[in-house]
Amino acid sequence: MSKSSRIIEGPLSKWTNMVNGWQYRWFVLDQLSGLLSYYTSKEKMSRGSRRGCMKLKHAIVSIDGEDDCTFSVCGDNGHVYHLQARDNDERTKWVHSLEETTHHHQHSPGYPSPGRTPPNQPSPTHVVDVAALARKLQEAEAYQQLLSNQSEELLSALPQNEESQRLQSKCQEMSEAIQQCIDHLKLPGAPVIPEETVVNDVDDDDIKSSSDLQIAEIEQTGTSEDDESDGSSDTFYDATSASLNGGSMEDVHRPPSPAALCKLNSVSIPSDISCPQHQDVEEDPDDVIESDDAKEGVAQNRSIIMHLLSQVRIGMDLSRVTLPTFILEKRSLLEMYADFFAHPDLFVKVSEAKDPRERMISATKYYLSTFHTARKGTIAKKPYNPILGETFQCYWDLPKELHSAAPPNEGNLSSSGPAPWASYNAVSFVAEQVSHHPPISGFYAECPCKKMYCNGYIYTKSRFLGLSLGVHNIGQVRLHLLEHDDEEYVVTLPSAYGRSILTVPWIELGGKCTINCEKTGYYANIEFHCKPFYGGKKHRLTGEVFQKPDKKPFLRIEGEWNKVITLRPSSDKEEPIIIDTCNMPTIKKKIRKFEAQDERESRRLWRHLTAALHTNDIESATSAKHELEERQRAETRERKEKGIEWQQK
Repeated sequence: MSKSSRIIEGPLSKWTNMVNGWQYRWFVLDQLSGLLSYYTSKEKMSRGSRRGCMKLKHAIVSIDGEDDCTFSVCGDNGHVYHLQARDNDERTKWVHSLEETTHHHQHSPGYPSPGRTPPNQPSPTHVVDVAALARKLQEAEAYQQLLSNQSEELLSALPQNEESQRLQSKCQEMSEAIQQCIDHLKLPGAPVIPEETVVNDVDDDDIKSSSDLQIAEIEQTGTSEDDESDGSSDTFYDATSASLNGGSMEDVHRPPSPAALCKLNSVSIPSDISCPQHQDVEEDPDDVIESDDAKEGVAQNRSIIMHLLSQVRIGMDLSRVTLPTFILEKRSLLEMYADFFAHPDLFVKVSEAKDPRERMISATKYYLSTFHTARKGTIAKKPYNPILGETFQCYWDLPKELHSAAPPNEGNLSSSGPAPWASYNAVSFVAEQVSHHPPISGFYAECPCKKMYCNGYIYTKSRFLGLSLGVHNIGQVRLHLLEHDDEEYVVTLPSAYGRSILTVPWIELGGKCTINCEKTGYYANIEFHCKPFYGGKKHRLTGEVFQKPDKKPFLRIEGEWNKVITLRPSSDKEEPIIIDTCNMPTIKKKIRKFEAQDERESRRLWRHLTAALHTNDIESATSAKHELEERQRAETRERKEKGIEWQQK
């Protein structure tokens, strides 16, 4: 990679199509004109035989953490270059240069935003002529490329002699002259071309492979381990703080039309319970799969997302970024953690197994069945960021066949625990936001009748990845079985990624996780696979379960975490275990009514925001969200002024 003035050039590998795969290309970045061009070789570049180009004014650069070499450049017309550098250092240089160019052309006065008339530019009466110029420039580029290709074919058919060499020299001079004229017309001093008149960028790699499979998904990405900012000061970027493109916020937040979107085929079953219920407890009315309008929401609010993306950089920590309201999921992150216990019957069966091997299999089965319940729809949405001190409490009644007789001193209701109003034959849960910066949540669940409990903590470390958002779940969960001499199972969680944030956002999980029981020597290695952009399935996972000191697994795992997962024993004599998450019944959680909840319980705390989102009143939802965020900042300032440290519950 070499730099000359504002010109950066060097070799990169480019993903062309499913047949040819990665191909060597010579790339040239003109930072002055904001143009990224590529050629099949450096020699072709010197002869002006360009293969393709992309305007970078509204381009988005994204990285791939899989091998530290891959990155992508997405143009505002949806065209994507998937590129691969030689190493991480070279990728970093290219990414920084591309971001610098994009940022410069978006914010420089010489490069006006859409909808605004730039200074010292022709009046709107001349727009027709400028549009015609834009079309002619595109035609000229196409003809120049065609002329270059035909010249090469002609010269390759001629015998190698002095006459053909003179002809080759003339053709090269002519091609370079034409290319130079086109490039000069695109420089900043040239007339501004309205964006709506610019046609798709020329990309001969894709033209030649039009019959091949088209890759629509962005490549697998990962998160950086280094924090960009760990300061204690509250600095927020708000995507909805000002009107965009000269329009009012009322226009930007116009309610989207309904959409018929696919849903997970989960079903809910009532719990057959005979003990009396607490009078302030009700079955969760919102414990259902949402009907998402995210597809229309993203499309109609694209300007807000583009405004937000212009303020962040690849690898930036998103914990201090205020995201637009229309992407919220109508529940707190603490409540999402509770949904990992939506299969309490599978949870308690871990303790019911008498054999250590069977308990390990049951623990693995329960772990694999938890992830689909945390999603309320097929469209990726973001739960509310819990405020400091926020809590969420609930419980699940066990089916009658799993009940145990309560000790005489227990009665029907427990006098202590995460949910004191829950019955003895229930799984109760409580979560608390114990830190805001960094965002750390703690939670605890227990089942008295099975003498088992579970506690854990999760630090959600979010990163901006260009066309994706990544959340690295740092922490662990510990499951204790008191009936089995306090066996302890330590599990870790995968990272989550929000993909395709400019079109229809969708969620996927990625990373390597473990389940380990040190006491019995059983452990499992499970990997959630992100979908590569050049093939493969979504939501795939694989894994193996071992017993120390054996090196050969006695159980292999494969499938999709939101569909069907198969646990296949190594012995052919044993039947495989099938986990069909699409048809697996869930049990609804039960919560206290609003009037009985504490002031900082999630449902009561966010009730105004949730109500506004249910009616698609985005303006009121944004106001309610802003009010809570300002309240939290005011409380932080007050504690700082008085020298008071926050006390956890």
